[in-house]
Amino acid sequence: MPGVIQQEWLNQNALRAYPFSENSQRRPSSDSGLMPTAFALPNSFILDLIISVPDKTTASSGIYMSRFTLTGGFATVVLSATSNSDVVASITVDLSKHSNYGSYRFSGVNAYSDMRGCIVLGDPKAFDDYPDGIYSFLPEETTFEARCLRPDIAGVRSIGVANAENTYSTKGLQGDVKLIAGSNIRLRYSATENAIWIDADYNAGYNEPCDCGGGGSGDGECAGVKTINGIAVDDVVIEGGDCISVETKEGVISISDTCSKPCAGCEELNLLSSKTNGLLSAVSALSGYADLLSMRISQFELSKASWKSGSVKNA
Repeated sequence: MPGVIQQEWLNQNALRAYPFSENSQRRPSSDSGLMPTAFALPNSFILDLIISVPDKTTASSGIYMSRFTLTGGFATVVLSATSNSDVVASITVDLSKHSNYGSYRFSGVNAYSDMRGCIVLGDPKAFDDYPDGIYSFLPEETTFEARCLRPDIAGVRSIGVANAENTYSTKGLQGDVKLIAGSNIRLRYSATENAIWIDADYNAGYNEPCDCGGGGSGDGECAGVKTINGIAVDDVVIEGGDCISVETKEGVISISDTCSKPCAGCEELNLLSSKTNGLLSAVSALSGYADLLSMRISQFELSKASWKSGSVKNA
């Protein structure tokens, strides 16, 4: 029988640590330290991994498998950044539907939502004798090789919108994002600066077509005010009367009160205050009289009841 000339890529990976770092043992950790080698993840568990990582993020310095969960026939792999242990992605696989060399695409989570990746898992029978549980790992045990991380091409990762108080913000917009000019806004593109200008324009968005019926200036704009309360503006005259002055200056009409005075002053106010105080005193006195009268009526009713009771006994 001829010998094997060359093994395929995934077959080779099933016999070595890759895509984990070379010589990494992949031993879970516990409160008392690293677990025995018997609990180390088998070489045939993960056969390949590729992740596109945006530059200048904490994940760009390295990624490791921080947690592995095996329960109910499902396997979950959690990937974290080696610099601060932030979770960057999570992949869950139904082992009953998984076959050898199955690949699974995934996306990042939270601050790493623009990350993309693909993982290849090996023979599911490798976990037939592996106990169910949640296993945690240290970076030095499960860090992935540097070639598994592909830096993204430099560019805008996403665009978001937030108000000035930062109390409202949108999620990151990706792909072909459109800028739409709203009311009083005009957009223009500068090819030399590779920039989009956002200009405030008080004429943008609020202009409405005006059918002036021939009374306009000929360019679609109306002539302006034609009448005031049914009087043609050509015949309107604003005149001042007693204590009223009318002045015009630079297109502004000022109507001023020159001599009118309030009909009541301090003396009238003092008189009203004194009268009000007198009424309050009278009301207080009446309230006292009412209370006294109520008490006398109660005493009379009590005496009347006592007299009737004595008359019955004497009879």
